[in-house]
Amino acid sequence: MKRRAFTLIELLVVIAIIAVLVGLLLPALRLARMGAWKAIALANVRSIGQAGAAYQSDQKGYLPVVPTGVPVPATISAWITWGGWGKYTSTYWSAGNGHGGQFDINPARRPLNAYLYSGQLPTLMDDDNRKSFQLPACRDPSDKIGHQQEWDQFIPTFGAAVENTDRSTCYDDVGTSYLVQMKWFFQTVRYVGGGNNGVTWTRAYHLGTDRLRLADNFQPSRMIWLNDEYCDITINQTSDDARIVNGYGDINKSVVGFLDGHSKYIKIIPGGDGDPNSAIAPWLVPAYSNGEYTVVFPDLK
Repeated sequence: MKRRAFTLIELLVVIAIIAVLVGLLLPALRLARMGAWKAIALANVRSIGQAGAAYQSDQKGYLPVVPTGVPVPATISAWITWGGWGKYTSTYWSAGNGHGGQFDINPARRPLNAYLYSGQLPTLMDDDNRKSFQLPACRDPSDKIGHQQEWDQFIPTFGAAVENTDRSTCYDDVGTSYLVQMKWFFQTVRYVGGGNNGVTWTRAYHLGTDRLRLADNFQPSRMIWLNDEYCDITINQTSDDARIVNGYGDINKSVVGFLDGHSKYIKIIPGGDGDPNSAIAPWLVPAYSNGEYTVVFPDLK
């Protein structure tokens, strides 16, 4: 009996069918992967939120909001949003790179780590510890490149923020993918009289952290106190039409944690500083306060 082989046309048809099936399956697989990543991120933020609640209970209601580490200095001259928890920062922030080392915070100095990690927290600032010590709960699966090295260069136009010069992730650069939300700092600075100096910044910090203690009483389900960095990037866009693509490929969306302990993946509104009312009434600016969330306090007066 003579065997019959596949013809060229039959092979091409099979290949075409396989290509169509792959084309149909890939988007579904990507959506499934993105969904799994978001679930992990929301769980991470809930864990940090629960640790924050325990910290509040031990610290008379204060949250781990630290300007440059612990203890908080008597006069505050610099700000960071990643000092409350996380692993080591990268060597970009070390003393030898022109930053004076004030942002180079080891895990033992980050106050919330004792609530997130049950083992001994390392203190030595050497390369081996920087590479080996990890805190998975502080890493967002979508965190592929960070923007903290150029934090003051958030482009206020259609587009994205300036990426880290060394292409590092936010987690590997500053130790965590999730940051303290401190947009209220600009509100409290205005309230205490403005000015770019240590006295004003210190007064603004204490006013904000004191008020944040009380925020539990009047808006815990709306007050964002931690988020991924895309929340900050989006809020700092002055254009209402800004479109910031995050690590999930979504536009103007962020993983956030609220004071009452719940976490959500929500739409963030851009265009805040472009609003003429922002300097005198930020609680009326939709980018800062709306039905979904707030990052500022009601009228401080």
